Amino acid sequence: ASIPLLIAVCLLVALGLTMLASTGYFAEEGGGEDYFTLRKQLVGLSLGTVGCIFCALLDYNALLRWRWYLLAIATVALAVIYIPGVGVKINGATRWLSFGGVRLQPSELAKIVLAISLAAWFSMHELKTKTLLHGFIIPGAIATLIVGLIGGEVDLGNALLAALIAAGIMFVAGTRLIYLGVTGGLIATSLY
Repeated sequence: ASIPLLIAVCLLVALGLTMLASTGYFAEEGGGEDYFTLRKQLVGLSLGTVGCIFCALLDYNALLRWRWYLLAIATVALAVIYIPGVGVKINGATRWLSFGGVRLQPSELAKIVLAISLAAWFSMHELKTKTLLHGFIIPGAIATLIVGLIGGEVDLGNALLAALIAAGIMFVAGTRLIYLGVTGGLIATSLY
C-alpha cells in the first residue's frame, strides 16, 4: 500500500514543479527573477525529502521516550514568540522565529508534537481512556496548552487545526463522546 502512495506523491510533486517551471518565464517577463519560485520549492522539496527519510528511519519507540522533551521544546518555542524582540512580526502577526535569515514557525512543530504527545499518552494509559482524568482532563490540558499558545499568536487557523488534531486523537483513543461533545459545544458557543 505504501508504493502506490509514494508513486502518487512523486507524480503530484512532478506536476507541481512542472507548473512552477512553466510560470517562471512569465515571472521573468514581469520583472521578476527567473525561476525564483521553482528554486525555492526545490530547496523545500530537498529539505522535506531529508526530513522524510530521517522520520522513516527513526524508531518510533524513541518518540515515546522523548515525548515530554519534545512537548517542552515546542511549548518553549511557542512561548518565546511572545517576548518582545524575539518573535518576528510579518503581516501584522508575530508567529515566526528567525535564525540567521531562516524563519521558522513553531506552531508547525507544535502540531506534530501535540500528535506525538497525545498518542504516547493514550498508549501508556490505554485502559483508562474512558475515565474523566486520564481520558479527558490530562490530554485536554496538553491540547489546551498548545492550542492556547498558538491561538494567542492570532493564528486561529493553526489553533483550530491543532484542536481538531487533538479531538481526533482523543476520539480514536476512546475518550467518551459526551466529554468531547460538551467541550466542542462550549467552544463553538464561545466563538459564536
